[in-house]
Amino acid sequence: RRIRFSCAFPVFKTHYRVSMPQCESVSNKTSTTRCISNAMKGHSFCGRHARAKKPRLWAELHQTKLKGFVKYQALYRGWKVRRILKWAGPGVLKRSQCVNDEDLCTFESKDRQFPFDYFGIEEGGKIWWFDFSTVWEWTIRSVAPTNPYTKVPFEYKDLARLRKLHLYRRRNHMVFPASSRDLAENITHRWKLITHIFRMYGFDDVQSSQYANLTDTHLKNMFRMFIRDLEALKPVNHRLIVICAKALVGQTTSRTGYIINSLNLLTIGLTDTQSYDVIFLLLSSLYRC
Repeated sequence: RRIRFSCAFPVFKTHYRVSMPQCESVSNKTSTTRCISNAMKGHSFCGRHARAKKPRLWAELHQTKLKGFVKYQALYRGWKVRRILKWAGPGVLKRSQCVNDEDLCTFESKDRQFPFDYFGIEEGGKIWWFDFSTVWEWTIRSVAPTNPYTKVPFEYKDLARLRKLHLYRRRNHMVFPASSRDLAENITHRWKLITHIFRMYGFDDVQSSQYANLTDTHLKNMFRMFIRDLEALKPVNHRLIVICAKALVGQTTSRTGYIINSLNLLTIGLTDTQSYDVIFLLLSSLYRC
């Protein structure tokens, strides 16, 4: 006896919405607004304006405004580059001022180091430079990092520049050192970064080991009290409140994952903060949680 098996496969229809380029002509002879119709495939105009003998181009009628936009874009891009070079530190544009010729880990020559991967510090009238990844990995190992060449502690303003540069690289999907796969070590490194900020504002007795054992419950209590204190502070730091609220309600598959994500958000929120009161309130919340 022959047995027949019938199997019906569902058919899925996928619709792709492709954005078509807009017609480059104006709406009509007396108008200066751009035509809202889509251009034909392989053409710059829609069907109506493609048949016109001499269509008026919208870009030609607004050349003065377009030149202003181009100038604004150039100024903005220049400002972005100058900001990165400012964070990179002294010697980024004149490598002859640097004392060391090569990086500690990458052994890259100072003349071949890409400016966006450069980080320099000035110490005693001398300029020392590092690859960004090298100096980042070095500073997160200690609550009081020192210059590996001279053993002199880094200045807190240099560590603040380093944190801003790290945040910029994260936001712009640039290469930055990966976090440790050891979760306990990862948490310790993040607390050391926060400890750098505490010490920058005069709390030199703070140690990262004081908070390394805080659980996710402790951190949630801390965020609740910190948000309540921030709302009472004038002027209100709305950006930091939003970041802390996001960390409070963060959902992860593990408690350790929550701790890492919340500490990461807290570091991001404190990177641009320049208020002693905010740091004091955070420490107060940590001691009360």
